[in-house]
Amino acid sequence: MSMFAAIIRVWAFVLLTLVGLQLIPLILALGYGEISTSQSFMAAMGMEIFLAIAILLAVARRHANPMPGEGIFFTALIFTTFPVFLGLPFVIEKQIGFAEGYTEGMSAITTSGGTLLQFERLNIPLKLWRAICDWFGGTLFLLVALVVLGPIKMGGLYSPRLTGAIGTGSINAQMGTMAGLEAQASLGNRFYQAAKYFVPIWLFLTAAGIFLLAFSGASPLEALIIGLSSIVTAGTFGVYLHPDISLLSEFTISMMMLIGALSFPLIWAVINGTRLTQIYRWELYDFLRVLGIACLVVAISHYVLLDASIEVVAYVLMNAINIISTTGFVSEELNTIPVILALTFATIGGCSLSTASGLKIFRVGILVRSAHAQVKLTMNPNSVEKVYYGGQVVDDDRLNAIRVYFVMLVIITFLGAFMLALSGLNAEQAMIMSFGAINGMLSVGLPPELVDQVNGSDAIMATLSVMMLLGRIDILMFIMLFSSTYWRR
Repeated sequence: MSMFAAIIRVWAFVLLTLVGLQLIPLILALGYGEISTSQSFMAAMGMEIFLAIAILLAVARRHANPMPGEGIFFTALIFTTFPVFLGLPFVIEKQIGFAEGYTEGMSAITTSGGTLLQFERLNIPLKLWRAICDWFGGTLFLLVALVVLGPIKMGGLYSPRLTGAIGTGSINAQMGTMAGLEAQASLGNRFYQAAKYFVPIWLFLTAAGIFLLAFSGASPLEALIIGLSSIVTAGTFGVYLHPDISLLSEFTISMMMLIGALSFPLIWAVINGTRLTQIYRWELYDFLRVLGIACLVVAISHYVLLDASIEVVAYVLMNAINIISTTGFVSEELNTIPVILALTFATIGGCSLSTASGLKIFRVGILVRSAHAQVKLTMNPNSVEKVYYGGQVVDDDRLNAIRVYFVMLVIITFLGAFMLALSGLNAEQAMIMSFGAINGMLSVGLPPELVDQVNGSDAIMATLSVMMLLGRIDILMFIMLFSSTYWRR
């Protein structure tokens, strides 16, 4: 029982944080005289405050000891329940129904970029809230990755190292590692200590990007919306990327998407002037190689391979980062790239411990090196071939975890496509939508012409929600929750 007390206590504090963020569109709605919208936000906030306080009072007298596996259950709980609260203002405002609201909230918390909303019908406070939902989802995922997924090496992840950070029970001062936290501190303390180092940096980067967008000619609303979405690699608001966007705006958006696709330990090392570990250095090199290939593909698809003007270079770079970061801002330029190529790069994804989705660069790098070692072993059966990454031998447990993760991702993708096809989509639409949902780029897989069909089918919305969730949070984690071994721990 103490484990559940710790989990729901932290859950309630996260909900109160969401309430605080809702104050921003509420104040904006009051300023614009949007009475109905302000009432919708106040109603949503009232319900959330009541629920959070009731939970905190219920567990106030319970002592919460650190328990094995509590982070896994907390992650599953928060990513399955918070879509309700993210979509609640839209539901109360009667923009969409409850099922659509949950799917919209799931798209936001997983930064998948797909939307069932009609933006021309939304007022400014609701548009801003949708962007805040994206930012909240990406920020929350990074915290969960740093505190839960990384330390337990879920899906073969390496434990995050923030060299120089000091925090009792959260980050070892000498090693800078967040591994072993299950036995060191309570769930709440771990999140607090990680947030203490992460959130100020993330807020600064977000604010700097928004300021540069406004400085480069974007309207305040466009700067806010695009800035909040691009840094968490959510392609919800591609409608605001006009063909006549300034060169500085293109560069700023590219850099914000790039920041979202890079591993946070890398960002930490750059800001603090500390040495990056070899693991993250190798991953960065692999990421730059894949980005270079993506730039080449974009240049060829747009017939600008031999044009080296600064406008073309910025254009190619922005679209390449757009797809490799799994942002998926849908624009006229992105539509000229074959969908299969865009989704292929999205499947590779960004770096580990980033807001980008997909397999992640380090997993792809290890799988490629493993395949190369296997080929050499086949050619010379008596040789001993080891897989190296970051100057270290990849142990069998990590290698098997990555292989299982890859196989499960493939199985879930095709199973999702099958379910979508049974729900009324044709085979091509189902496959593209499934790939988009599982790889965090539903903005590409859900074109506007299919929104009405999706809105009219609970089966499609349920399938998409499950796909987005499993693509964002490790599939094996949910399998663990359904095993009797986990509940006997």
